[in-house]
Amino acid sequence: MNRTWRAMLASAGVAAALVVATAGPAMAVDADDDPTVGPGASLAAIQRAGAEATDRRIDSLNVAIARVDGNDALTDDDRAAILNTLTADLDAMTDLAGQIAGDTTVADAAADYHAIFTDYRVYAVALPQSLYAASADALTGSILPRLQTVHDNLEARLAAGDPDPDLEALLDEMQQKIQDAEAGAATIAADALAVTPADWNADHTVLTDIRAELRDAGQDARDAARDARQIAQGLR
Repeated sequence: MNRTWRAMLASAGVAAALVVATAGPAMAVDADDDPTVGPGASLAAIQRAGAEATDRRIDSLNVAIARVDGNDALTDDDRAAILNTLTADLDAMTDLAGQIAGDTTVADAAADYHAIFTDYRVYAVALPQSLYAASADALTGSILPRLQTVHDNLEARLAAGDPDPDLEALLDEMQQKIQDAEAGAATIAADALAVTPADWNADHTVLTDIRAELRDAGQDARDAARDARQIAQGLR
């Protein structure tokens, strides 16, 4: 395997590992759990909590928007959908920050404060779904095509030499893993981006299956890369 194919395989394997890491244990969503400011809190206390909660989300959303803008793996449609959600949440957090700071009654401040957690699920929905969609697009648009190219190159090299049943079996396994990953990743981006805060409010596990599908597809890609390395070693 020449340097081009080795580099392609190495980059695909690393990227697949990152996909698996992205879809690892559920992201921490403590910041999107029910707020601790409850009955009896003063106006000043609610305003302090509101400022902290909105500032944290504004910072996180600005970072996420910059990453999405610079992510070439995303399809144009998915990038547009993600940015629409992130920028809408950013505008909402900015508006809520001003509203809470300007509220003059506990009731109004409490209602605006709770809206941060009930109407907008920045940490539980918006950020995870953008990560899952980006990872799925990386799989379908970059990682798996590179692995398929490596597979086809290895297939040609095997065909040109003496038959080797063990390597041919590994090649068949590699192709199956690529196909499994393609099938598993096919609808992940669309499914993830379809989840709304209302969906999460009704079912906190609404992204669990999507995350598991992404993890499995990423692992299939990693397995395909592993098979390719073993075949390349056998051809030396």
